[in-house]
Amino acid sequence: MFMIVMVLIGCSSPFSAIITVTKVMESARSQYDAIYQQGLVSGEVEAKAQLAWSSYQKAATVAADALEASQTTGDQSGYKTALAVVKAAVNAFIDAITPVISGNQVTKLKRDANLASKL
Repeated sequence: MFMIVMVLIGCSSPFSAIITVTKVMESARSQYDAIYQQGLVSGEVEAKAQLAWSSYQKAATVAADALEASQTTGDQSGYKTALAVVKAAVNAFIDAITPVISGNQVTKLKRDANLASKL
């Protein structure tokens, strides 16, 4: 997760969407982890969250590689596709943890993830 942020330090505004999406995921994961540590996460939610987290990690790795390639080639099509997959993975994680976080937090996370779509 932090890998994308490190790769993107110093990148120009066209890549601000991936930074925003990474921050949303960090926030969602942090909230989930706090609730998990309190023992308030059911086995079903935990399984869904783990699957969504794994999908996010894979998508983030592909996006980081695509970003690097786009900087070399100038072709952003692969990066844009990878970014869409990362956004979908973030939304899937938010959906998975919705039963254990407050409705206000779900709304904020979804709003912030949607904002990344407009960058």
